[in-house]
Amino acid sequence: MAMKKDIKERILMTAMRLFARKGFFETTVDEICRSAKIAKGTVYLYFKDKSDIYIAILENQLNSALKDLALVHSKDLTSTDKLQLIANEWLTHSIEFHRLFPMVSMENINQALKIMKGIKQRVFPIIFRIISEISEIIKEGIENGEFKPVNPRISAVYFLNTIRAPFLVSFFSKEKVPCCDEVLELFFNGLINKKECK
Repeated sequence: MAMKKDIKERILMTAMRLFARKGFFETTVDEICRSAKIAKGTVYLYFKDKSDIYIAILENQLNSALKDLALVHSKDLTSTDKLQLIANEWLTHSIEFHRLFPMVSMENINQALKIMKGIKQRVFPIIFRIISEISEIIKEGIENGEFKPVNPRISAVYFLNTIRAPFLVSFFSKEKVPCCDEVLELFFNGLINKKECK
C-alpha cells in the first residue's frame, strides 16, 4: 500500500514540475513517465489521463493550502496578521508554480472544457471551503473592530483574487512581480488617497 502511494506521489510531483516548467499542453504523459522513471502503463493504474493528473495536482495543492489556512486561523494573531501570513505563504507558492494555472487556448479548447468539468466537480468544493475559512477570519476582524462592516464572503473572494495579482502581472506583462506588501496595501487600503479626500 505504501509503495502504491509512493508511486502515485512520484507521478504527481514529476508532473507538477513538468507542468510548471512547460505548461499543461506542452507536457506529454510519455515525458512524465520518462522523468518519473516508470512504465507508461503504470500511470494509467493511478490516473485516467493527463487531465486527471492535472486535477489531482490541483486537489493536492489546494488541500495543502486549506490545512495551512486552518493552522493560521488557529494562531493567536490579529485578523490582519493572519491574512498577511496567508498571503505571504500562498504568493510565494503560486509564483513558483504559476504555469500550473494558465492553460486555456483556442487550439486546446475542447481539452480545456474537459478539464474544467473535472475542476468543477473536484476542485471547486475545496475552493469553497477555502473561501469559507477566509470569510471566518474576516468576520472575526469585523467583530473585534479591526475591519469595517463588510460582506465577509465577498471580501474573502476579493482577497483571493488580490493575492493572484502578482501571478497575473508576471504572466501577461512580463513585468517584475509586485511584492506581497504592495499587493496587500491595495487590499487593505484601496486606491483612494484618503489624505487628499479630507
